[in-house]
Amino acid sequence: MSNHDQLLKELRIRIANEEPLPDENYIQEDETLLRFLKAREWNIDAAEKQLRDAIAWRRSYRPLTADCRWCQQQPGCHS
Repeated sequence: MSNHDQLLKELRIRIANEEPLPDENYIQEDETLLRFLKAREWNIDAAEKQLRDAIAWRRSYRPLTADCRWCQQQPGCHS
């Protein structure tokens, strides 16, 4: 098992007690966890903090249910 695989496994263990977010697999996907590890240059403590902060933000903001008036008025304006 590579060092990156071990870090992924450790991060998954560290956030195992996090409640899944409604209607999304955000924290269950390996790709998501790997993005956070890569973003913090494989520093697991920093990646865990950033991930927990992102989870808290997603819980409070609920981006999948956000109603953007610009998107309604002009579809595709954010792309």
